[in-house]
Amino acid sequence: MARPCHTAYSNRAACHTKLGAYASAIEDAERSIALEPAWGKGYSRKGHVELLAEQYEQERPGLPGIDWSSVVT
Repeated sequence: MARPCHTAYSNRAACHTKLGAYASAIEDAERSIALEPAWGKGYSRKGHVELLAEQYEQERPGLPGIDWSSVVT
């Protein structure tokens, strides 16, 4: 069986985002990140869908201690 591909999950996250299926898009973006944490596009996909879904208050991995309420208005 083939190993899951981080780019496939990232691309599917983009498709879900276009369709407005934000929960599915976040799940796929997180799968992409889990498979390849050093690949920035997974984080970009997740951030984009969180912005569209107005999920500003969630903690951002790798950026602890930032007050996001002052960044996103």
